[in-house]
Amino acid sequence: MHRQTLIAKVLACLSAGLSELAQVDLLKASQPQPDLTERAQLTLIPTAERQASELQAKGADKGVTYGPAYNKNLSPNALDRRVMTLQLELALEEAEPSALIARLDNLVSAAEASIIKDETPVPWQHFICEKSSFSYSNQVNSMLAKATLTWQFYYQVEYPEEAGVEVTEVYLGPHGGEHRLIYKTPEEGPIA
Repeated sequence: MHRQTLIAKVLACLSAGLSELAQVDLLKASQPQPDLTERAQLTLIPTAERQASELQAKGADKGVTYGPAYNKNLSPNALDRRVMTLQLELALEEAEPSALIARLDNLVSAAEASIIKDETPVPWQHFICEKSSFSYSNQVNSMLAKATLTWQFYYQVEYPEEAGVEVTEVYLGPHGGEHRLIYKTPEEGPIA
């Protein structure tokens, strides 16, 4: 799996899960900002990537113990395990402070739920909501809330398979000694 695969899947999950609640964009809003009293604005921004070789040793402090048995030791090369950090920026507007907090909570919960839906195949092994920060400002007749969510996705890099050398003959014999041919793939003649 590659970075763009993970980002595209997260974007698809958020777009589907928040279709009624928010306008979801990657990096920058593709359309003018919607009326934030009707629909929230969510922007997904990839911010960092790092190796996840510490996952088995230090993951338990964040609630990660490297998952079920089929996910353990995904690769002998620790460099193949990565952590992609994505930042989500939310903005919404509401007249009443209590309605603003309730709507913001609902939106954050819906975003998290759309990522961790059961029975949905995902290209990552672990998802951690690392931190959230909120800010509020008064408008003329309403309040504007902004939230920044930092999410981490642990995933496995899969390198494309390299074309190998085709084996057509197999020899058997001692190291440094005489070898004899024990198998040869049949040559395919012209098709009649």
